[in-house]
Amino acid sequence: MNLLSTPNTSTVPESFEPFYEGDLEPCSNKRIHALIHSEKECIVYLDEDLTVQWFVNDHYGHRFAKGFSNVKNRMSYLEELSSANRYALAPRQLEAFRRMLAEAMATALDVDQKNAVSAMSTLQKAEEYFRARSSERARFWYLTASIAVTVLLSFGLLAVWAWRQELHAILGPTGFLLCFGAGLGGVGAFFWIVLRFRNIVTDVTAGRWIHYLEGVLRILAGMTGGFVIVLAIKANVILGFIGAEDNLVLLALFCIAAGASERMVPNLIKKVDIIGTA
Repeated sequence: MNLLSTPNTSTVPESFEPFYEGDLEPCSNKRIHALIHSEKECIVYLDEDLTVQWFVNDHYGHRFAKGFSNVKNRMSYLEELSSANRYALAPRQLEAFRRMLAEAMATALDVDQKNAVSAMSTLQKAEEYFRARSSERARFWYLTASIAVTVLLSFGLLAVWAWRQELHAILGPTGFLLCFGAGLGGVGAFFWIVLRFRNIVTDVTAGRWIHYLEGVLRILAGMTGGFVIVLAIKANVILGFIGAEDNLVLLALFCIAAGASERMVPNLIKKVDIIGTA
């Protein structure tokens, strides 16, 4: 973005009207990817890097719209926000977003309009668009990581079940049930993610690796929940009457519920703490 209100170089043309998409614009020496607005006094376009470029010449002078500096600063902030979070938007979304920024600048610069209020309204819509699309992107990162871990976990569960007799012999009944319960707890955590997917709070500025990590940790938390439930049942703290080895279906149900619930395991831990201090 550039301001040449008092140009003093030969690179600033007398009129910006002759320029079209694909042309090399002399002020920035950038090729015009998307021409948003051009007239004799000013030009607004996206270059090949989708950066908003804007210029004015001598004919425009200093006759900027009231509030133009606010438009310029807000547009710069939003452009930098999208640059700093370059994975927040898909390529087509990024171009749409940058076009909205350029349209706002064009509205503020247009010789006939010079409407900073309308430009700020367009920038507000652009920011809402960025927040909505980037939130979707962040949730996608979160879900992708949780799906990957759950798929691996499902294969592990199938292996545990396929070799259950061998694992019984190696780990003993309790060890087998702990592995089984932990795996089902992870599956329950994935159910939690699916059911609450649209309400999961994300912040794209944290970066994709943080969201990957959060997705993985949610599944691990569910596995821990399933593990704890098996321990509690084996210790007769809860539901000791079900006979864990004889009623795997009921045990599986409670392990999945423990992985999906945000309160079951914390409440169980509080119960154990009360018993321990009694």
